[in-house]
Amino acid sequence: MKDIFEKSVRLKLRFSTSSGVLSTEDLWDISLKQLDGLYKAMKKQLAEAEEDSLLIKTTPRNTELKLSIALVKHIVETRLIEIDAKTTLIERREKKAKLIAALADKQDEGLKSKTEEELKAMIEEL
Repeated sequence: MKDIFEKSVRLKLRFSTSSGVLSTEDLWDISLKQLDGLYKAMKKQLAEAEEDSLLIKTTPRNTELKLSIALVKHIVETRLIEIDAKTTLIERREKKAKLIAALADKQDEGLKSKTEEELKAMIEEL
């Protein structure tokens, strides 16, 4: 993936969107929906540019389009993985909080089952 980013930066790739012209690093800041729209538009451009021909070889524009498509695809995949990891972390934190609350309840039940003398002794120890 390093290769994709290096080529993109060296070629100074720019992406035309409804938000204006964006650089490679700007792609990390737009929404997934915008990235998906950009991806679809570039795929359509590539399909139109790669008409089946015996005379026309791959053009530099096609090469740039393929690189741009790979870059956008990688950014979307990375962001989806990050969202999934963040969601998993939040779920784990919520579950841990519930378990801690349940443990506190169990400990409270244990204290309530102690005799008056045992509670007084515990208080005196503090």
